[in-house]
Amino acid sequence: MNKSMKIISLCMVVLLFAGSIFTSCKKHTTEPPSGCDTCSDTTHKYCDTCNLNQDSLQRVKDSLAHAFVWTEYSIPGESNLTGVWVFGEKEILIVGNNIWKYNGTSFTQVHTLYNLKHTSLDNGWNGFNIFALSDHEFWCVQGGQARYTSEGQGFDFYNFPTLNACWGVSNNDMFFVGNGGQIHHYDGTKFTDMTSPTT
Repeated sequence: MNKSMKIISLCMVVLLFAGSIFTSCKKHTTEPPSGCDTCSDTTHKYCDTCNLNQDSLQRVKDSLAHAFVWTEYSIPGESNLTGVWVFGEKEILIVGNNIWKYNGTSFTQVHTLYNLKHTSLDNGWNGFNIFALSDHEFWCVQGGQARYTSEGQGFDFYNFPTLNACWGVSNNDMFFVGNGGQIHHYDGTKFTDMTSPTT
């Protein structure tokens, strides 16, 4: 290796090291206006892990060390839970034969209805999984059916050949996938089939 290559290599190492020092969280603890840990402007750099309190830091350490304490719960009459959505320790939706809400202390059954026929859906949820936008607005999918509620109890039904899962950012921007490469987009009014490169 000639002398100029050695100098260039050394300069690169020095620049990388200097960059890591000047972008360190320890050097910049000012909170960003938007709360974003990756935001920056011309005069500030931000890091959301710099200002964690001790409880938050301990939870991070516990999770990295896998130091979890597990508690097992059972819901009377339920033997096959197939879906869960967690908003927080005291706000959890669970799907089994029925839909349940957990408030951190107890489970409460959500008595559900099929909107079109005003008939009970209790004991009709086995095998469904859930995608929730809020504790009262969510989708459940299984087999060839998607069920949607905007207020937590009354459900509209949508039928497909098969469905396995759904995901979205709002009720007018939802995606559903199923067997055979199916992808469907829902815009809040109608479903549109999307092309897929797989079968």
